[in-house]
Amino acid sequence: MLGRTVALWREMIAEQWEYRELLQRLTGRDVLIRYKQTFMGFGWAVFMPLVNTAVFSVIFTRVTSIETPVPYPLFAFCGFLFWNFFASSLRFSVLSLTSNSNLVTKVYFPREIFPFSAVLVCLVDLAVGSTVLIGLMLYYGVALTPALLFLPVILAVLSAFTAGLALLLAMSNLYYR
Repeated sequence: MLGRTVALWREMIAEQWEYRELLQRLTGRDVLIRYKQTFMGFGWAVFMPLVNTAVFSVIFTRVTSIETPVPYPLFAFCGFLFWNFFASSLRFSVLSLTSNSNLVTKVYFPREIFPFSAVLVCLVDLAVGSTVLIGLMLYYGVALTPALLFLPVILAVLSAFTAGLALLLAMSNLYYR
């Protein structure tokens, strides 16, 4: 029983690896579509966390006081940056299979590529927003600590969790549609 399960996992991973170029092409297409046709371009990935941070900073520094280990705007921006990654990944991946139905019904390839592509596009947003995070850290004089060494691990776990949930929700949306 365990051997059969391992064989199935190997087959699924091998199939994903075989179609990795398609994943790259779809991700590149989605990045170009998302940013080429907008007025703000990559600024949208920075604008939303900044607006949320500004609103929450006014509320939680002027109206009421919250103690954080770092300045509150930096604290809030970190949270909103990763929350926007998670929320937008799920939002785009849920609709990815139904919005690409012309490709899904005509050509064979692993259907998991569409939700994975949506998560990777949102990972680009996260990378763009991280440049502002670095700027905020420099502005507030927050030093780098050894805890930042865990950031790649946290990002990998968050991405894997988001991709898994995206697969489940995209499949559910397709099934109930």
